[in-house]
Amino acid sequence: MNIKLAALFSALIVAAPTVFAVELYKDDTNALNVGGYVDVRVINTQGQTEVVNGTSRINFSFERKLKNDWMALALVEWGVNPVGSSDIVYNNRFESIQDEFLYNRLGYAGLSHEKYGQLTIGKQWGAWYDVVYATNNSFVWDGNAAGVYTYNKDDGAVNGTGRGDKLVQYRNSYKEFDFTIQAQLKNDDFYTCDITDISQSQCQTLWESGDSAAQRVEFNSTFGSAVTYNVTKMLTLTAGVNRGEFDLTFVMVLPAQLRT
Repeated sequence: MNIKLAALFSALIVAAPTVFAVELYKDDTNALNVGGYVDVRVINTQGQTEVVNGTSRINFSFERKLKNDWMALALVEWGVNPVGSSDIVYNNRFESIQDEFLYNRLGYAGLSHEKYGQLTIGKQWGAWYDVVYATNNSFVWDGNAAGVYTYNKDDGAVNGTGRGDKLVQYRNSYKEFDFTIQAQLKNDDFYTCDITDISQSQCQTLWESGDSAAQRVEFNSTFGSAVTYNVTKMLTLTAGVNRGEFDLTFVMVLPAQLRT
């Protein structure tokens, strides 16, 4: 089938996000803030025009001063879908598709110190994002090719490259250098099948029955790190790594003479 170039053109009209941050409470020890914005878009592509959600979100951050210059901190952020769900999927990912009105984006707690750095635990931006965050601007270019948004939920949750789940992360700075190291502590397994249009439970049933079309995949903890060298206020050099391994197990089919 021939696809005209005109069919690949998407006209994007964006209501610029209204960013806000409000200090709800602050005293000599505690501080509580709320922030976020609403981002709605009108997209015309392949002969269809639709109102969709962009990257709308709301967040709450908390800080509490402790002894010896330590600080306790926490942040929770939810994505908000102010326009309702949509059945249209755009491959360029200009739209964030979620059925829920609220869905989890970030959520972590930790400790920080000006000298000893910051330790946080929870769902948070991964070390790899420090390296490629400048590509995450859908109005100019996108971060999909940089490996930020991979696997489930399109947010890098599985392997910790984007908004990673279950991360233990340490950050610190020394002169012009910023450092990040992390471990994603989890235990996950799932099933895949060489069959189209099959559910996860159906695929697991095939695996348990010994069908050779099914495989069991185990993907556990991942590890990542990044370093940033701030050459000037306008120039930074970054490098990073993120590592995780899949263990794939196939159904063993015995020769006919060995079967009982």
